[in-house]
Amino acid sequence: MIERILRNGDTAQAHMLMAFTRIKANDKKGATQEVDRALALDPKLPEGYSLRGRLAYLAADLDGAEAAFRKALALDPTGFDPLLWLGTLLREEGKLPEARSHLEQANQSRPKEIRVRYQLALLSSAEGDDQRAAALLKALIQDAPEYTEAHRSLSTIYFRLGRAAEGRQERKIAEEMDAAIQARDQERGRRLRKCDQ
Repeated sequence: MIERILRNGDTAQAHMLMAFTRIKANDKKGATQEVDRALALDPKLPEGYSLRGRLAYLAADLDGAEAAFRKALALDPTGFDPLLWLGTLLREEGKLPEARSHLEQANQSRPKEIRVRYQLALLSSAEGDDQRAAALLKALIQDAPEYTEAHRSLSTIYFRLGRAAEGRQERKIAEEMDAAIQARDQERGRRLRKCDQ
């Protein structure tokens, strides 16, 4: 696949494809190098800065991530990914009004997108409105019952609201989902080992 991509030439798009290929292979360092090559070839590529920001975020380089997301938005103010990721980062840093501004813009462009709905629920909780956060998470779970993190977060919020029985129920659902994922991963690992023998 890499050879086919490189046959397209030394272009920013080819390096972006390489970056996504390396991410799939869990090679974050290689992906970062590919994004940097893409941006060297085309410094006005908003997708490049957005991906660079995500990679910096995953590497816990929050200043680098914020700078990259802001650069992506300077080039494309309506970009969904940088709006979502910058809003998420700002929420985690406690910069709640600016986080809300970015997340609401992301929500306007994709109102059914699960990730932005989840972040808006966490933001409501951070703003002190656990009732609203619980309602948002409940609605999200109705649309995406397999979203484990939403169950886990709703459990925490229910406990804070004094709704312990519902909190325990949501925590149990999240634990069962985690166990099912672990069992699937173990089965997949066993099958792969059999193929290697």
